[in-house]
Amino acid sequence: MMQRYGRKKIGEILLKQKVLTAEQLESVLSEEQRTGDSLFRILPRMRLVTADQLADIIAEQAGVPRMELGNMIIDKAIATLIPEELARKHNVIPVLKIANTLTCAMVDIFNIHVIDEIALKTGMTVDPGVATEEEVEKALEDVYVEKADMAVVIETLNKQ
Repeated sequence: MMQRYGRKKIGEILLKQKVLTAEQLESVLSEEQRTGDSLFRILPRMRLVTADQLADIIAEQAGVPRMELGNMIIDKAIATLIPEELARKHNVIPVLKIANTLTCAMVDIFNIHVIDEIALKTGMTVDPGVATEEEVEKALEDVYVEKADMAVVIETLNKQ
């Protein structure tokens, strides 16, 4: 079962693993308060860790899978079980469905509100896995651009 971590706890993990110094963590937390942006964006933007390093650390510490979406074939029928707007808003994409459990690759696995919203929309239990923002955005583009292209093809065929 995934442990729940607050933002400060993530910082403490990075301190403990000597990924960040105390001064760097203070700077990151100040930036988070100033901008309202997430640690998942701030840390790579400040070049303190790469998005991949951060995803690896979080997955390991939280005991959830690290989902490298570039190495996965995502079933579009599963990926579209949640509305596109929700997926894009929260950087999440469903990648696996087994019985009543939906495994979703997401940037912020600690956002319980997103997990609850997906569970409510789908009626399924949601298991999170960690992916980088770039990986999720690319996967969403692959799923929804192709879906839009197919809609145009179908519409064109219906007019003939």
